[in-house]
Amino acid sequence: MIFTAYFDESDTHGPKPTVVMGGFLGHAYQWRIFNRDLDRIRTEFGFRVFHAKEFKQKRGEFCGWDDKKCLRLQEALANLVHRRLTEGVTVDLPRDRYLDGYRNLPFPAKMPRDSQYGLCFRVCMGHFLQIVGARGGKRPTLHVVIEAGHKNVGNTLHIFNELKKWMARRGSQIFGTITVAQKSECNELMVADFLAHTYSMMRANNPLLLRQLPDQGEPDDRTRGEAGLTYLEFRDETFQEFKDIFASERHAELWTARRAVKGARASSSGASAG
Repeated sequence: MIFTAYFDESDTHGPKPTVVMGGFLGHAYQWRIFNRDLDRIRTEFGFRVFHAKEFKQKRGEFCGWDDKKCLRLQEALANLVHRRLTEGVTVDLPRDRYLDGYRNLPFPAKMPRDSQYGLCFRVCMGHFLQIVGARGGKRPTLHVVIEAGHKNVGNTLHIFNELKKWMARRGSQIFGTITVAQKSECNELMVADFLAHTYSMMRANNPLLLRQLPDQGEPDDRTRGEAGLTYLEFRDETFQEFKDIFASERHAELWTARRAVKGARASSSGASAG
């Protein structure tokens, strides 16, 4: 089964930004039906591209909208996601937490430093891998599309390819491709923007509410036919776990390389002896 995840971010400005990332996951048939219904919503409400900043400020295509119309659109998009997709995920990472818990602490040798944006992407990818593994059958494939424009979007390409290499070493071909795209050329990114914006507003207006949301259980326990929505948090140990995983994968990579060199030397020696 082929899955595609779409990601966007919100609230990443200022001297000490909090990065908020949202993403949605669906398989090919779900996205086809989703786009059909999204086109109907866009026609009904009279907009072409959903930009959260313009929507929030009621400018651009949303100029002149009253609060009731804005609320109706939010309800329509939320209902569309709930009925048509597999899973949604959000995560936030404040700048101080990133520096104190990750950036300013020791790193394993040769480990690249992820940006705030990159760490949010990494933890979301881990969650979606669980979902695809539980729902995707024998040979699932996961493609990723991420919204262009953020200064650290290149970090997600490195992370994706790193994870793809690690999984391939284990014999898994679950990772497909990663694409950077604009919302104007990729309708699905609009709903990722909607999710990141909504989560950012909830976080700003009532952060305690996010801590009270019910646990939806493990990925393979979710009700089929309805999208789950998971709010991820960075635990104190999460940052160190990323470093430990890299060190382990680095060790495995070096061990594999050494074994390959020894095998090549043995073959060369055998050929010379012959």
